[in-house]
Amino acid sequence: MQETNNEIINLTTDERDVVQNEITKNDKNLQEKESYLISVEELSNNNNESLKKINSPQSPSVSFSESQSSVLKTLSFKFDNNNIIDNLTDVKFNSSGIHENNNNFNYEKDKDIDVNEDINSYLPSEIRLLQDGLDKGLQKTSTQDIRPEWFDINKFKKGQEFAMKYYFGVNFAEMLSLLILFSFDDGFQPLIFTDQSGTPYTSFKRYLSTVLRVKSWFENDVFDTNSIAYYNIKIVRSMHESISKKMNSLNVNDIDDKINRLLNEKNLKCSLKNSIKEDFKSSCPFNRIYQRKTNNRILYFNQCSMSITQFGFIGLVITYPDKFGAANATDEEMEGFIHLWKTIGYLLGIEDKYNFCNGSLIDVRNRCKDLINYCVLPSFCNITNEWEHFSRCLVKGVSFYVPGNTFEISILYLCYVLNIKAKKIYSSISWLTYFRLQIFKFTLCFALRFPILLNLANKSVKSALSRAKNFSNEKLEELGEISDEFMK
Repeated sequence: MQETNNEIINLTTDERDVVQNEITKNDKNLQEKESYLISVEELSNNNNESLKKINSPQSPSVSFSESQSSVLKTLSFKFDNNNIIDNLTDVKFNSSGIHENNNNFNYEKDKDIDVNEDINSYLPSEIRLLQDGLDKGLQKTSTQDIRPEWFDINKFKKGQEFAMKYYFGVNFAEMLSLLILFSFDDGFQPLIFTDQSGTPYTSFKRYLSTVLRVKSWFENDVFDTNSIAYYNIKIVRSMHESISKKMNSLNVNDIDDKINRLLNEKNLKCSLKNSIKEDFKSSCPFNRIYQRKTNNRILYFNQCSMSITQFGFIGLVITYPDKFGAANATDEEMEGFIHLWKTIGYLLGIEDKYNFCNGSLIDVRNRCKDLINYCVLPSFCNITNEWEHFSRCLVKGVSFYVPGNTFEISILYLCYVLNIKAKKIYSSISWLTYFRLQIFKFTLCFALRFPILLNLANKSVKSALSRAKNFSNEKLEELGEISDEFMK
């Protein structure tokens, strides 16, 4: 087996200053009109939402329509322990539970309202539950040899069948999800710290190893002690525990010093960062939801971040199957895929309480929509130079064995999936890139509905992985030279 590190990427966000309270305390009339809250509970539960009415002690009653397409007025959030305020202004949600673009939304100029409340009171219950896991590390007791009571072998096998039947789209969705997971600190910092993804060549080795390990879980019995799938679970869990132990034992300054040193050694490629941030800010319903920290520091490989890593493997393809070549998939197949990743999450040390794949297909989809609205979109408003650099290295590295994709195509396809009107990004690309993007859309949204084309696409990716696994030394040297040229 290759020894390339391939720890699963987790999430949470960068620390930055946020909008200060601009309400003039002496203006009592202004306070009377604006110091109310809207509590949003279960924002994306299939048009069955209700916006709870909350009466502020100093404000009139406020109530809104129960439809997801209702316009939400101003929602202010606050962490008492970090004195952080976030807001939501004039946000519309479509029938799928994902935000609609709102031309009236102004990220920079909108005012927050001072609220002495805990943010947890206003988040969907699923997100609140995940946040509880920010201070809890990996399960220390090994679970690899014990099948959980809820394990269903038939569902598990059905999930494996789904993964291989729609392998092309599943693979592409997983790669796009890494762009999402890179935007969160407690997943991204270990990536930089281990120094295994900062060039196209190191990314190629790392993610090829990851893809092959995940593929083994799709094809073999993860509980069979003689199988490659069992071995790969053991290796990944061991890597997580090793890196977690090392990073959580270090002083925060030591971690920052090493990360800064490694970043300073690289010529960061980040020409599109500002355009991406502006496009997401123009569409994003929230300022960023901040993470809580243990003793004012990140707990690496915590239960929350490990759980949300599961989103990276199932979230996009389950929530938007028609955009990843799985439009013909049945609910039973997708339920099986969720069960497959629920089992893998359990084996990698996620407690049942925090397992992202708990519940039915509808439950998991709604959880995905909440995560996208409350965490993913706001996080992209704060991406950094290193985020773009590592994302570019990822896509370039993957193109070494599955050619045709670029960073620009990847980020634009993600914007398409998440309903982001990427005007700034589009203005920066060539007509050739635009044409290739349309081919991607046509292939994933239409062509792969035909079984013969789906089978050909799956076969092409599997063949590419098989070739890459056996690249000659001469080929690897060639890829290293391409990577060096990219880094200049």
